[in-house]
Amino acid sequence: MIIGDGNPSMNTYNEYWMLDPANHDTFLEPHFTNADNIYFLNPKAKIIAILREPVERLFSEYNYFARNQTSAKFHGVVSKMKDLFEECRRTHTDRYCVNTKKPEQSSIGQIWKGLYYVHLGEFYRVFPKEQILVLKLDDCKINYDECLHRTFKFLEIFIGISRPLPNRIDIGNNTSVIRK
Repeated sequence: MIIGDGNPSMNTYNEYWMLDPANHDTFLEPHFTNADNIYFLNPKAKIIAILREPVERLFSEYNYFARNQTSAKFHGVVSKMKDLFEECRRTHTDRYCVNTKKPEQSSIGQIWKGLYYVHLGEFYRVFPKEQILVLKLDDCKINYDECLHRTFKFLEIFIGISRPLPNRIDIGNNTSVIRK
């Protein structure tokens, strides 16, 4: 049986690490994160990360949460979040800043979500690299069949596909992937 979770929050939301008893409050960055918890629950888990171009991801997030806003408003929010992040980086590591939310941070314009090297680093720190597959969303849009076949191979799902893959696949939450 294969069970999956397509929630990106498992990758990007570790900001409550200080509340975990395993992370003593004197640590300058988390000792245990979501990656450690997943490994603890299933050390043989296979991790698939589909990464979106960071600026496109940020703008999409903004449009989703701050509907009908102007580009000037987007620029203002992102500039503020960039300043807050740079201020944090003056005294802390990227890992600390990515995983520690400050009260003045907005729920939109979270530029640190696009620092994939930090987020994926948590999983590479815990899991063997053979258990992690990283795909780029743009590549999957261009060559959907190849992306799907790589995923099947990674998950060790071997099916004989003798017909073309469908142009539309429903993936839940009223969302579909449409092949072009």
